[in-house]
Amino acid sequence: MSGYTQPPVSGNTARPLRAEDPVRLGNYRVVGRLGQGGMGAVFLGQAPDGTAVAIKVIRPELASRPEFRARFAREAESARRVRRFTTAAVLDADPDGPQPYLVTEFVEGPTLSRHVTARGPMRPADLEQLAVSVATALSAIHAAGIVHRDLTPANVLLSPVGPKVIDFGLAREYDTVSDLSRNVKQAIGTPGYMSPEQILDQPITAAVDIFAWGSIIVFAATGQPPFGQGRVEAVLYRIVNEQPRLEGVTGELRDLVELAMRKDPGARPSAEELRAALMGGVAIPDRSAPAPSSAGVAGESDQGDRAPRGRRWSRGGRKATEVSTTGAAAGPARPSPADTVISASPLPPAPPMPTSPPPAARQPYSPAPHSPAPHSPAPHSPAPHSPAPHSQAPPHSPAPQSPYSPAPRPPATYSPAPYSPAPRSPAPLSQTPQSPAPHPSSLSPVTPSSPGTAAARGPHQQGTGPDTGTGRRRPDRRVVIAGFAVVLAAAIAIPVARLGGGDSPSSTDRDAIATRLATEAAARRAEDPDLAARLSLAAYRIAPVSAAKDAMIASFSALTTVQPPEAASPGKDVTFSPSDSVLASAGSDGALRLYRLTDGGEPSLLSEQPTNDPAAAVAFAPDGKRLALSGTQDPARVWDVTDPAKPTQLSTLSGLGTPVQVALGADGTLLAAATADGTFALWRLSDPAAPEPPRLQRTGSVITDMALNPAGTLLATAGISGDVQLWDVTDPARPKQSGALRGPVAAVNTVAFNGDGTRLAVGRDDRTVQVWDVSDPQQGHVATELRGPEGPVFAVAFDEAGQIVIGDQSGVVSYWGGADPAAVVRIADAESKITSIAIDRAGDHLAFTTEGGRTSIWSLNPDRLTAVACAKPSARITPAEWEQFVPEISYTDPCSI
Repeated sequence: MSGYTQPPVSGNTARPLRAEDPVRLGNYRVVGRLGQGGMGAVFLGQAPDGTAVAIKVIRPELASRPEFRARFAREAESARRVRRFTTAAVLDADPDGPQPYLVTEFVEGPTLSRHVTARGPMRPADLEQLAVSVATALSAIHAAGIVHRDLTPANVLLSPVGPKVIDFGLAREYDTVSDLSRNVKQAIGTPGYMSPEQILDQPITAAVDIFAWGSIIVFAATGQPPFGQGRVEAVLYRIVNEQPRLEGVTGELRDLVELAMRKDPGARPSAEELRAALMGGVAIPDRSAPAPSSAGVAGESDQGDRAPRGRRWSRGGRKATEVSTTGAAAGPARPSPADTVISASPLPPAPPMPTSPPPAARQPYSPAPHSPAPHSPAPHSPAPHSPAPHSQAPPHSPAPQSPYSPAPRPPATYSPAPYSPAPRSPAPLSQTPQSPAPHPSSLSPVTPSSPGTAAARGPHQQGTGPDTGTGRRRPDRRVVIAGFAVVLAAAIAIPVARLGGGDSPSSTDRDAIATRLATEAAARRAEDPDLAARLSLAAYRIAPVSAAKDAMIASFSALTTVQPPEAASPGKDVTFSPSDSVLASAGSDGALRLYRLTDGGEPSLLSEQPTNDPAAAVAFAPDGKRLALSGTQDPARVWDVTDPAKPTQLSTLSGLGTPVQVALGADGTLLAAATADGTFALWRLSDPAAPEPPRLQRTGSVITDMALNPAGTLLATAGISGDVQLWDVTDPARPKQSGALRGPVAAVNTVAFNGDGTRLAVGRDDRTVQVWDVSDPQQGHVATELRGPEGPVFAVAFDEAGQIVIGDQSGVVSYWGGADPAAVVRIADAESKITSIAIDRAGDHLAFTTEGGRTSIWSLNPDRLTAVACAKPSARITPAEWEQFVPEISYTDPCSI
């Protein structure tokens, strides 16, 4: 065998037993705890002969169900018949005792999930061995009449003798995924590795394991799940409706993964066919091809292309060759889950958005064109799908649907115009050594994604299975324990002066020099942040161009971070008032807190209003006189904050569930709120003490975020389907859909309007932010597309000048100055998912909260950052560095003016 990188990744160390854990189970002594899975705890045990074993003990609530025990007994007996090959052997079971348990061989080694997370993608030789070993294990498992149903990277162990599959043949808590459809949070297993038919509550066959085989090969080859990360609902949606992301899987192995991950289970190969193809290049029949015509005669020359064909995969030459087979096609193809997608409200048809040409087909087995890579500059528009009736359903009787397999998707009404950012071509750096390429951690359109963190279930885990013009962005729906925002102590602003001695380059020359210097700073920031900081300061003092400002923010904003004095108080969301002088914080303890911003120190607490209703979101009206606070019990409370030191509650609104977002429009007389179930509500607040009953509107899609333009006339709702619906709410009693922004089929997690309501920022699961021109909602189009975030985007915010701040799932905060789409600057790494972002209108201050419970305030004002920089002697460029990087201008200390 080729082996694995040494030293081995740890992952099988037992932890001490807890007080409630058993010390003996039948003839086995329990010596430690290995992990916890969906069905129960997993322990390290010792057999009577001293052999180490893994013991899975079933949860009491499952053990109390007689039908579960009966299934457990049957499947445990079947599992004992599985030939060992590349599986963890089932040695013993006690389905009838007070604590039912299953005993398996103890496999020394980490899970595939832990190994890839720690080491990164596998080497080609190791990847091939993994593919063969898991296919062999599945062949043995299926031969015993067992379907694994939960094959994930956490259920493959990398033992010293090669990969082994565990956790097969066990009774699951749920027979089908219908329970999953009803409540994805209660799912057993890893949703990212499920097959479409599991999600759609269709019959479960061995083909689900083949789909999972392809998924774990993609993960091992790329470090990322095949359908990305993000909300569970969004991942499940992509499994049903998108093609897997196969970038990083190459050659003939990619061909086999494509076959294994076909949406139609009947078109996938069997485990034995996979094993034979991997080991000996045996052709796999193409079950998706039509059957030969009955008029043809075997052997006749006109049979030609009508004959089914197969694909060979040879580990020796590794060259795919097409050969004819004599077997008939496997019968009529069953309807594929890919033929239907989730639908929003029906819209009139319109021409489809142009797409890039599909990749060259690998005949005869090429599936649908691949989805574009996460960082592809061209927007993706999936081909329209046509729903097909279930093969066994009677006429006019639709097949059962889950929330992830909806009615046919209508054609896009307002498709975005194709957009390709202009390439970034900085002027060459004269008399300067060649700059190294930007470090991967630096945000840019070509930044590779960081290694995935696939969900592992334990160390060893044997058998474990509106913006309202104020630049605020919705919080995450989960309650986040965070502190309260304060404003950093503002440094005395140093006036911007142009540097230079006796020479006097023109303004155009200085702008070019500053831009070049800022670009050099960006290139060197990862490897030499101190030099990058000195170059940034020099660039900004030579000329305050946009690139130099971005460089200052990237180098010095972190030095201005302050934590609020009330950091122990739980915070959920923050937003700035339109005047930029008041900061509002929504507490998960139900409290509304308002702070006065000052230039000379931390903000002062103006007022604290308890509500005893955990808050979800907070929003100012564009005029700053009213504020809405959403809760889990009441959709919203409206406050008069004309005097923020003495806020007055005007009304408590009801009639809707817990919102994911709230917003006030125009003069505060319109309140909008939206919930995850696809409903938004509109209240007239002409008389806040007696608000009219809400107008409820269904959108037909799971809502993840909502934004209301400052005028209060256009509402944007985002969903997991990847679309953003635009609603005309000029008349709140009769909202009507005025357009839809069709983007990639990747969940939209956040939306925010700019200050005048003509631009809408859309943050997606595919790690992009699209800025749409919605000045005409019926002709919305992409104006700019930003790439670079390291994870799914969960927070965006505009300032008045069009600058955007982005927060992603990986905890990175990045900044775009509004000019070059490629100039997305990484400014913070909070090491925890960013759940809320706010930027004041002036663009001077940034506030963000994280899932880990942190609230931070940063300065974005480059003049204030200049004062901070000049307080650091190490931030001043030396004469030698000046001569190297700025030979056109005589040296001047950037901080001497």
